[in-house]
Amino acid sequence: MNHILLLAMVSLVILASCTPDEPTINSFNDQWRVVVTESGGISTVVMPLGSTLVANVWSGPPGVAFPVTYVTTFRSELYLLHATLPWIIVLESQSLVALDTIDLGTSGIAADIAFANATTAYVSLPNSTSIGIVDLTVNQLVRTIDAGGKVSGIAAIGNQVCAAVTDKNEVIVVDTRTNLIEARRPVGTAPLFVEADGLNQVFCIVSLGAGKLDAELHTPPTISFMTAKNSTIVKTLEVSGRPANAALQYPRGLVVNASEFAFIPVQNGLVTVNTRTRSKASVVQFQSYDVITYNLARAEIIAQRSSDGNTVIEVMDEFGETVRTSISRADSTTSLCGIGR
Repeated sequence: MNHILLLAMVSLVILASCTPDEPTINSFNDQWRVVVTESGGISTVVMPLGSTLVANVWSGPPGVAFPVTYVTTFRSELYLLHATLPWIIVLESQSLVALDTIDLGTSGIAADIAFANATTAYVSLPNSTSIGIVDLTVNQLVRTIDAGGKVSGIAAIGNQVCAAVTDKNEVIVVDTRTNLIEARRPVGTAPLFVEADGLNQVFCIVSLGAGKLDAELHTPPTISFMTAKNSTIVKTLEVSGRPANAALQYPRGLVVNASEFAFIPVQNGLVTVNTRTRSKASVVQFQSYDVITYNLARAEIIAQRSSDGNTVIEVMDEFGETVRTSISRADSTTSLCGIGR
């Protein structure tokens, strides 16, 4: 017993002698940044404070406007799709230093981008009705694939790239090993958004429905699920916050999280669908969101809505059920992307 007490006392002395002179400081600070693209430029906002950290991240050459329609992150870079010029601006995601500009030339502006692997990206080019292949090692457009119509949303799973051809009411599938179109599948009217659910190996495709881009009788928007393995449409569901006016709903975006859920904002709610069971669509928030993104690093949904002339950016949990942070800004946002501290 005395031996045990002696060992305990010796251990305490040793620990005390190893204690640093400075007190231990808990440096954990749950602050992070969101890149927002606005009419006045590209800004970074400190969350959850809502304060602007950098008011003008990238301004481009003198005299050149810099509206950006979409911003996304891949590995350690940010990719910004210019709204009016055939440019993809590449920034380092932490320092936000401009690294390069991918010039798409006569192929026109990019509507969406998908990263098939560490060295290759695929971009939808609606003005030239094609899909572009970008070599990320040199940041150059190296080839285009004729899509036969106006392409919009695009996503990749393994060796398969799926792109929506909006004016043809179909999606096409490109095999990245051959860069040939290996399948065309009809979906709902006016397919616009495509996202990948890598966990369940399905592409999620949101179609606006008739009467949104044409003068036809309105039909409800839909979400279709297509397998990456054999390009089979396995389920299609209506997307609506309220069935009574389903035909008038207009989807504004699509994100798929790591917990097997897809989220689609419409006029009167945030609609969600389980991408594994695909049994039904339900509403988790009853707000009219204009922009939505998913921050994989924090497992959070980020969405924007308008309120009393201001823009409200809300951060929700990965199921869209709880709003964790809400901030207000004066300018409207066209795209959002969560990045690290």
